[in-house]
Amino acid sequence: MPVFTADGNFVRLDMVAKVEVIDGQTLIAREGARRRLTVRCDIVGRDQGGFVAEAQQRLKAEVRIPTGYHVAWVGMFENLARARDHFKFVGPITIALIAVLLVVTLGSVRAALTVLMALPFAFVAARSPFTSAA
Repeated sequence: MPVFTADGNFVRLDMVAKVEVIDGQTLIAREGARRRLTVRCDIVGRDQGGFVAEAQQRLKAEVRIPTGYHVAWVGMFENLARARDHFKFVGPITIALIAVLLVVTLGSVRAALTVLMALPFAFVAARSPFTSAA
């Protein structure tokens, strides 16, 4: 493929650039009439939330985003954040409903609270380094 110089002569493309054919994204993605570039990564040996938090901090500190550009963190991290927000709302409501059912079933607020006192210990046991992963 010829590349023309300023004086009209041409050189072969392989003389001025290293050209390789590799597997990768082969389309120009557009969203809302704007070009979209996707950067993907696989996280190995780290939690997603911690990785994305560090990546967001480093991007903010080290990269200047030009005017007109927009950065969005999507994918599995987006699903994780949405689930976390969902359970912040649903979790307490569920525990309250269980408490009401225990009071009705056991006929005593004290008995229901005694049963519910096992809940914090269940969370401690679930994160204990002594529990088996099998």
